[in-house]
Amino acid sequence: MLMADIEEIIEQEISSVTGCDPVEMSDGTIAYTAIIVQFSDKFFIISADPDTDQIVSEVQIKTNGLDKNHPVAGHEAMVGKRIDNMWLCRNVKNYRDVLMLALDGLQPSIGFIAEASRISLMLVKPVIRTADPRL
Repeated sequence: MLMADIEEIIEQEISSVTGCDPVEMSDGTIAYTAIIVQFSDKFFIISADPDTDQIVSEVQIKTNGLDKNHPVAGHEAMVGKRIDNMWLCRNVKNYRDVLMLALDGLQPSIGFIAEASRISLMLVKPVIRTADPRL
């Protein structure tokens, strides 16, 4: 399935975020073959299609095995929060290679990027006003 049904996981608290087969990319980011967002009774699995590098996601009933992966770098920003919204983004070449989640609010706060058949995590923060009077 290209995109999971968010209704199955909306407003559920995230208990952990793990990743399969971590690899350090050339820019220093850590990428995974899949990232598993865990809830009390379900897994939300985010991966990249190996043929197209597009985001693929699915929701599964929680079973043994998928919860024994490596903690994802940046998982602290997600654990204990609830998913309020989700966006699947297309690039200019029409590839769906970014999935964004709003956690405990309406604005995107976490991004998953598909690149080279792997998924990496990006923390999204709003630009806020600074003390600089020119801004």
